[in-house]
Amino acid sequence: MVLRQLLKLKEEYFGSATVMFRWNSSASRLACVPAARPSNVFIFDSSGEIERDVPLDDRTSPVSSFQWDTTGNVLALIQKGVVTVSIYHFDEDRLETLDCSREEPSFIAWNMTGPQLAIGTSKGNTIIYHSKTAKMQLIAGKHGRRIACGAWTLRGHLLLGSDDKIISLSKTRISPLEDPLRLLSANPSSLSRDSMVGLLHRYMNQAIPAVFEVAGDIEGETLRQTVLRSAAMTIRVADEILAGNAASFGKGGLSTKCCVRTGKDTLMLLETGAMSIVATIKFSQKYGSIVDYGWFGDERLCIGYSGGQVVVTPTSGDEIGQEIFKCKPASSLDALSLCSVPSKAGGFSVLWAAVAGDGCIKIVDLRDCREETERTINYEDDDKAGVVSGLTFSRGGQTITFNVSTGCVYSYLARLPLMFEARGNTVAWLSSFREITVTEIVDRKQRSGKNAEKVKIECEVEPAIIGVGPRHIAA
Repeated sequence: MVLRQLLKLKEEYFGSATVMFRWNSSASRLACVPAARPSNVFIFDSSGEIERDVPLDDRTSPVSSFQWDTTGNVLALIQKGVVTVSIYHFDEDRLETLDCSREEPSFIAWNMTGPQLAIGTSKGNTIIYHSKTAKMQLIAGKHGRRIACGAWTLRGHLLLGSDDKIISLSKTRISPLEDPLRLLSANPSSLSRDSMVGLLHRYMNQAIPAVFEVAGDIEGETLRQTVLRSAAMTIRVADEILAGNAASFGKGGLSTKCCVRTGKDTLMLLETGAMSIVATIKFSQKYGSIVDYGWFGDERLCIGYSGGQVVVTPTSGDEIGQEIFKCKPASSLDALSLCSVPSKAGGFSVLWAAVAGDGCIKIVDLRDCREETERTINYEDDDKAGVVSGLTFSRGGQTITFNVSTGCVYSYLARLPLMFEARGNTVAWLSSFREITVTEIVDRKQRSGKNAEKVKIECEVEPAIIGVGPRHIAA
């Protein structure tokens, strides 16, 4: 399948500089912050039409980080040198400002399953903001120095990494019913009614008591911590494989593993249950520095190096921390993104890595580390000299979006949900998110050497079903 361009956002909004971007959870809204206009947030719909241009209160300081919450309606942003957090409520078109007690926020992350926003500060303190109640709670003394990174688990636990070289695991108050139900409903179309009922029964009766802890009177209580040799730069939890995929819960309990980057070429594998270091992962120096890494499939790690290598390693068993697959899709690597799509029959139907380098985006099938040459995206001529710094899959691997340092953001169709209908000789199928293709099936003897004509119909909204009548197509 040749990847088809869905949208292209250019200099008319951003200028000729790198653009940071984030899709919301349903990939219905794309937030962009251009380096040329760093105090403005542009929000586009999935077709690339601009919906909002949000000027931040501080017009002089660039945005350093921003994230959508799980509902896809609330956007949190922090700016360099600013001691507040901006919260934009899309449905209300309202910008809220959170005071961080004269401490500059250095890290933000939304809970993957709830309305809590974790805010880490430059002095090592933590603030938990609840978007539904608009309440904030300061947790003083969480770390001795700047909080540099962190991640939420699907249990509602918060991992934080600090310049004090300590990794901490904390718990927060979450409802034992609210969040699992939201997770279950995150992707209902992937399940049949019977599967959903069975999954709900299993999850309500088995998983919640064992997995979701409800904190006592102490918000943000530290459960465990460990000391590393070097300060953490990034933290990735294995739970990220399951986030947003309801079908994944049928596979069993949630993970207790995380991976921490502590140097330009070093990763630490941690077991959060005992907060113990399981392995140190460091491969050949010839690979260069780590560009990015992440979890995929059955708790495996994929690591992309600046030298162009993509390495796969398991995180359990006798081969833990060893190379089991390796390929070199580019002479140098600029960015990496991973995609794991669970199959209804078990296992995964899609295990992809997207890599940026050498003026193109390539897709690697991680089941055998094989490059899929037919899925290559070549940069446009004006962008050949540009560098990709942001690359991500969205919609369960259906789209791939990337930026180029020339000031452009592109999104391409990687795969489509299977949707079609037929009546008599007429067949209609979904050929893009808002496009239906219709054709007539003609007997080979009646073709006269001509292929059947295909008619493409543009839809105002993305179809959920397709119907074919005697004279009409319904969607």
